[in-house]
Amino acid sequence: RIDGEAVDGLPPEADWPAASEGDEGWRGRLAELEAAYRRLHARVQELDDAALDGPVAGSDPTVRGLLLGILQHNAYHGGQIALLAKPEPASAP
Repeated sequence: RIDGEAVDGLPPEADWPAASEGDEGWRGRLAELEAAYRRLHARVQELDDAALDGPVAGSDPTVRGLLLGILQHNAYHGGQIALLAKPEPASAP
């Protein structure tokens, strides 16, 4: 979207790929995610301040709004992971 490509209605297999089984599959998915964020980071580093206020293809927000939305999305899911990883409180006897 930052480069002007509208993304409308990804096919389900691209939006929600099938779960990979086992540790190897999980590590592969994590590597794909990390690679995607490295590409995004590299692209954002190339933007100048004016580009941040430019429109996003196929969406209402600016590039700045899109990036802030990505940060909020990740913070939300990071919070979910932290809650799931938190130990259950001990039950009263």
